[in-house]
Amino acid sequence: MSTAGKFDSWKSERLRALAVAAVLLVWPAYYLTGYYLFPDRAQASTQEPRSAAKGASPNPVSESIATRIDQALHLIQANQPGKAVPLLEEVVASEPRNAVAWNNLCAANTMLMSYNIAIQDCAKALAIQPDFQLARNNLAWAQGEVLKTQKILADQERTAPAKRDSAFYLDEGLNFLHLGDYAQAIAAWRRVPPHDAQGALAANNIGTAYMFQHDPQQALDWFRKALQLNPTLALAQNNIAWANEEIAKQRQMPAPRKPETK
Repeated sequence: MSTAGKFDSWKSERLRALAVAAVLLVWPAYYLTGYYLFPDRAQASTQEPRSAAKGASPNPVSESIATRIDQALHLIQANQPGKAVPLLEEVVASEPRNAVAWNNLCAANTMLMSYNIAIQDCAKALAIQPDFQLARNNLAWAQGEVLKTQKILADQERTAPAKRDSAFYLDEGLNFLHLGDYAQAIAAWRRVPPHDAQGALAANNIGTAYMFQHDPQQALDWFRKALQLNPTLALAQNNIAWANEEIAKQRQMPAPRKPETK
């Protein structure tokens, strides 16, 4: 099984991480609508949060937020959740109690198979607005996908060691990545021999897992290793640029203040 795409600021870069060889994920339209046609499926919404004031004077900031939510919704409906995530993160950064934005992030992240992150997003939406039914639907969807992935992993565990090839470990690692178990994902990908045909992809994936763990320097080493193994691997080339950007951001951050002593 392969995937097409890869917070705070790290989440918005996920689509650039691209864990393995690309494949288009076609999502049923009912996962994306703002209607209650399929209450058991995830739904994005443009409705205002309950806390929004009614009849208030136009507010440029509020209008900008509404525009971003609307743009993100159209991207989700167009099966482009990776492009919707940065817009929604801009919203929650400026308006942390926007339940609609958190709900739509949950839907987008579930589509991106980042189930652990999606569950956190839905939980935030429900903490703000406990009776938000769309968020409840999305939470149930994400949790259901976690159960499915856990079952797949359990089935994989029954595979005889002699039959576990590089494709097996690539797939196993990806399933762990979907669950947010980055250590197990790395352990699976490390079992792919470096000079195997899939060795470069495995090295790239290990780098991706380190990026999710906020360790861009170690990730950079693995992306470079992937490119050494396969100089034409565009995934690794893109991820090297991403890791360098994150390293530069970390260097620009002010050093933590040392505790004062007498």
